[in-house]
Amino acid sequence: MPVKDALGRELPVDYGAHIGHVSALMDAVRARRSRFADSASLRCLTLRQARHVRTCEREAEQAVQWLDELFAALVAAHGHVGCSVREIQAQKAEHQALEDTARVSFFLIFF
Repeated sequence: MPVKDALGRELPVDYGAHIGHVSALMDAVRARRSRFADSASLRCLTLRQARHVRTCEREAEQAVQWLDELFAALVAAHGHVGCSVREIQAQKAEHQALEDTARVSFFLIFF
């Protein structure tokens, strides 16, 4: 809208300086918004990585617990050697089954 004086005459107004100032402010705001978005993205990535590391730590702790329990079962079940050939062969088969279970558990957890 044209600017008029008290007598109703149109006055020539130059808004170039104001437009330049507002444009510079908008550019600065856009730059800050971009930096903030980059910073927020980096922090989200860092949090996801930390959560992933914590999940791996929990899984490793669980694996160690399972292996400890498996070791305790092995020691309890196979703490003595059989007296006959048949008993020794049965113990060897049980031991092999337990070892296979441990091997599968290890590979499922760590690989």
